Amino acid sequence: MTKHTYQITIGETGNECGHVYTSEHVSDTAAIRAAKRMCSEYHGDGWWRVECAGATVARGGRAS
Repeated sequence: MTKHTYQITIGETGNECGHVYTSEHVSDTAAIRAAKRMCSEYHGDGWWRVECAGATVARGGRAS
């Protein structure tokens, strides 16, 4: 299986920049799952964005 490099940005509502993480996953779905898992630390007050090759794959959370 080929892994793709994703940029996952996680932030709290009110923090427009967020924290950027680079990780490798086998699919968009796996990267989205990782983003949601990282965002859960904000207990419903966070947002996330997943990008691959410069394109937004998905985004979600409070500020989506």
